[in-house]
Amino acid sequence: MRIGKAETPLLAAVFLDLLGFGMIVADIQLLAESMVPKGWPVGVIVGTLLASTFVTQLIVSPRWGTYSDQNGRKRVVVVCTVISGFAMFSYGLANSIWILLFSRILSGFGAANVAIAQAYISDIYNTDERTAALGRIGAALSAGLVIGPPLGGFLSATGGHLLVGLTAGAASLFGALWMSLGLPQAPAEANATKPGKDAAKRSSGLGLGLLRELPELRPLMLIAVVAWLSLATLEGTFARLISHLFHYDQRHFGVIFGYESILGVAVQGVILGWIASRVRPTLLLRFSYLSQGLGLALNPFAGLLMPAVAPFVVLIVAS
Repeated sequence: MRIGKAETPLLAAVFLDLLGFGMIVADIQLLAESMVPKGWPVGVIVGTLLASTFVTQLIVSPRWGTYSDQNGRKRVVVVCTVISGFAMFSYGLANSIWILLFSRILSGFGAANVAIAQAYISDIYNTDERTAALGRIGAALSAGLVIGPPLGGFLSATGGHLLVGLTAGAASLFGALWMSLGLPQAPAEANATKPGKDAAKRSSGLGLGLLRELPELRPLMLIAVVAWLSLATLEGTFARLISHLFHYDQRHFGVIFGYESILGVAVQGVILGWIASRVRPTLLLRFSYLSQGLGLALNPFAGLLMPAVAPFVVLIVAS
């Protein structure tokens, strides 16, 4: 089914929310470092702050998914986006490490909005149209991550984290309002049936039941967890690394992160498709993980700007 312009509010909301997320990515590492009380382990505190969002998301998002199956996608995607917006506002108002932690946990409660947006798209499009529609969601997400970090770095240098949080929150809430007014209910919601007990139990948990049912997924899941764990170590270290090595601030990190995102869009959207059509998936997967490992291994040896940026080139090719 084609919904034409009705898809626009969803794409705009995903873009605006990820725009705000990208703004905060450019600012949070150095802000958190400055707020850690003297004598506390800075790396552990910064890492805990960043991880709190994703731990919360891991626990809460499957439950949002189950609720949206039973009660409709639109309501959930709007509510999650509103929560995300208020999390960004609280980030801007943070004057202690505890309020910063609260903002990150609150962000995790609203982080299901992109997944629910993808589910909404899957509900309203048939098989032939669904892939292209999901691709547009991915493009909106990538655009937010391309523009958000440089913009966040500029705003941080201009008005500090207050300006970053207020701008990011306003963008996210505007997207929620746009969806509330312009997004139709998905047709599938009217006739949606509640999942059975077993399905609901799998959905409300962490999805581990699927690994019991399909044991062949276990090795791939283990590899993916290790790879993402390794990649996540950069989220709490790279901005601090270039700050300590080169005295770079949020503006510089925002530009570097934006460059990395542009490169990711180019590689994944253009080059990767060409490679995937010519290389076996297993070989491509092995090369990707090896490349990611090489990129991570090069980071501790960053002594000049280009060596510091070059590992990201390898990482994005590997993604």
